Amino acid sequence: MVTLTIRLTPPLTGIAGDLYYIYDENYYYLMPLGETSTNGLIEVTLTTSAPQMEYAVIFPEQTVEDTTIYETGTPRFNLTSNVTLNITLKTEAPPTPPPPPSPPIKMKIPYMALPPLIAGAVLVYVFGR
Repeated sequence: MVTLTIRLTPPLTGIAGDLYYIYDENYYYLMPLGETSTNGLIEVTLTTSAPQMEYAVIFPEQTVEDTTIYETGTPRFNLTSNVTLNITLKTEAPPTPPPPPSPPIKMKIPYMALPPLIAGAVLVYVFGR
């Protein structure tokens, strides 16, 4: 058994997170931590049959103590021994990407404008001689 200790900044009470294992760069949900933070501290005792695997804790977007926390993840770690992580929670929304530039407008002559243009060209041809 190992102890996973997570110290959160800001030190809020009631933050919940989920434990994931990482395999081939993919994150797989394992379980909720089971404990919520108390004054910015989460301490959980874990047992695993694969302590050498890589793990991460992800805190989903949530609002606690009138503070919105946006999705925040921990660095990768293994559970071969006790682990202590210091995490700064994201309290500002990630910037929204700017909209893609609009494609250039191609000017096309509407079909309704063709008869007057043809008539004008005929008049220039006939009377412009």
